[in-house]
Amino acid sequence: MLLKTTTYRSLTGKKEIVRIQERKDAQFIVYKNKKAAYFVDCVILKSESNRTSNNLILKQRSPIDQVLKKYIKKNEGNLTVETRPLSSIKVEAKTKKKLLKPIPLEWLN
Repeated sequence: MLLKTTTYRSLTGKKEIVRIQERKDAQFIVYKNKKAAYFVDCVILKSESNRTSNNLILKQRSPIDQVLKKYIKKNEGNLTVETRPLSSIKVEAKTKKKLLKPIPLEWLN
């Protein structure tokens, strides 16, 4: 998949945000220790992990970041869904091909 890495500069420093080149609303990049690590796709439910994530989000009617906090915190506490800083300046943008794994299924149980 093609990922676009954009670097922003804000009052708190530099921040890199990774996005899917042709993103849909129900697709998310999950960061581990501030680096893009996992891909959650609630549209194309090919993997069991994506189906489980989709069910958790729909059942709780909560955003993905709240679902992550609740289910994954007990297993891996450093997972987040990053967003662009509110007041920032775009410094650099790069596109590269990279394969991200789905979130491990055992973390969602």
